[in-house]
Amino acid sequence: QKRSTGLSEDIITDIAIKSLGLEDLSPFVVNKKIIELCLEQNKTNLLKEKSLVSFLNTLSIDTPTPGGGSVAALCGALGASLNSMVANLTIGKKKWFDIYDTMCEISEESQVLKQSLVDLIDKDSKSFELVMDAFRISKNVKNRDEIIFNAYKNAVNVPLDTLLLCL
Repeated sequence: QKRSTGLSEDIITDIAIKSLGLEDLSPFVVNKKIIELCLEQNKTNLLKEKSLVSFLNTLSIDTPTPGGGSVAALCGALGASLNSMVANLTIGKKKWFDIYDTMCEISEESQVLKQSLVDLIDKDSKSFELVMDAFRISKNVKNRDEIIFNAYKNAVNVPLDTLLLCL
């Protein structure tokens, strides 16, 4: 149909529901009808699942997580979303028919990049929480310093991954 192939999963799901007529007789409740989404409902307290305002409220309180790494991943995801939007706005315009394949590729890559960055929002917070846990280990534990070092080493990799994806 020469429409964009670079769309988020929820948009693709909505298009499929409408195309297949799954709402013709009754409302199609995605979270109750699609097995994968039913299973995901069991995941709780994920930052990426919060509303934007709820995320900002959580960010603004006196806790170390979420922090700068989660915010950087969110900003990167916003940039990837805008990149996909621009590519998708190009698709369908007569003037740009000759670059349809390129714009679809850019939009698809942007969607993958967006999702990878969204996943890093929680990964960053979880990795820093492991650093905090390491500091809670009794000072009498022989390899405490090594545990703390390894927790920091792991925590540093998440912002590095964010940086590399944004690059």
